Amino acid sequence: MVRAGAVQGFLAQPRAAGSRPLQAILILIPAHSEATRTDATRRATSGAMVLAIDPTVSTQAATEYLRGMPSTVEVETICLRTACP
Repeated sequence: MVRAGAVQGFLAQPRAAGSRPLQAILILIPAHSEATRTDATRRATSGAMVLAIDPTVSTQAATEYLRGMPSTVEVETICLRTACP
């Protein structure tokens, strides 16, 4: 888990060999679980930085957090909740 100001979530660093985090993925999850951590880690193998947040965290704040990471060019949002923003 990572906490930075109002942002708290599970952060998976890129795991592809020699990768640089040019893309970040923000996953909107209903709640943190081992399954959501596994999914975030799996997605990070593509070379993306992945942040999974629950509904208590602002989507806008999490997006800004990822955009502030070095080398992040784009943030893709994936919603796995029943109600998505």
